[in-house]
Amino acid sequence: MATPGLDINVIPTSWQDCTGYAPEFASEHIEGFVSFPAAGYSTQAWAEFTSPRLKEALFHEIQHYVDRSLYHLGVGKWLVCNGRLTWGLVSYYYASFFAAQAAIRLKGVFFVKVNYDSETVVPPTHRLEVLNLVSDRYRIRRAGARMGEHQRVWKTFYASYSTVVSRPSYMKFAPVVAEADPERRLVEMHRRHLVNYVPGRGYIELRSPRKAASLHSQLQCDLFKNRSKSLEHADGQLEVRAFMRLELCLQMLDEVASQGGVYSIHHSKLTKKRRDMIDHFECPGTLSAQIEAVLP
Repeated sequence: MATPGLDINVIPTSWQDCTGYAPEFASEHIEGFVSFPAAGYSTQAWAEFTSPRLKEALFHEIQHYVDRSLYHLGVGKWLVCNGRLTWGLVSYYYASFFAAQAAIRLKGVFFVKVNYDSETVVPPTHRLEVLNLVSDRYRIRRAGARMGEHQRVWKTFYASYSTVVSRPSYMKFAPVVAEADPERRLVEMHRRHLVNYVPGRGYIELRSPRKAASLHSQLQCDLFKNRSKSLEHADGQLEVRAFMRLELCLQMLDEVASQGGVYSIHHSKLTKKRRDMIDHFECPGTLSAQIEAVLP
């Protein structure tokens, strides 16, 4: 079965002429960027369209989700190191989830809604895919209702990247992209659910200070000294997996910058902004050193 969106080989050249900046996000105002048949809003049949304004807004959104991932990763480590274990672990999950959002967008797959402002009548989700960024060609359809947003993103992430490990420079990402078991693909989402919602499985700092102190000792250290062991730890894997998915996105953005297009001019500015984020949000050194190593 063909993978969705852009071919992995054309990702760098596809985005190279974007800046990374736009006045608004495409997913919040998709109706302002496109003009396509009404069927694209109401049916699950693909409706193709063109939009010369959409590309920059989409790439801006990719950059935003990378920043969200970095923010949650750094803040999560800070929370864990300062004894706020449960919310730190939840932040790790969102670091992974937002990195997955950025990754599928780099691949040319976006989930959008026509109106995010409704609370009582939730608007349906639409799936938008890039067909050809050079000719500004896209397609859109209403997404199926059988999955929630998080499951939908994870399914698309694995469908998009499960084969990328065949490329030597991406082999190291196998633990977070090449999982075939549907249950294991959702291990982080399931762990987030347990620690945040199930009374006896999370908030250990409230239930048992002694056990919390033991877990704190395990999680505040450098989990990357033994990455394989950390990936087997129920909670330690959340930090390591989030970092690896963020690294995947940063590596792809490096490849976009290496093409010498317009984006190459702005890449260093965005990278500096991310370094400043690490300092501003006081990301602990055991993690910040790892992030610094993968920022160009």
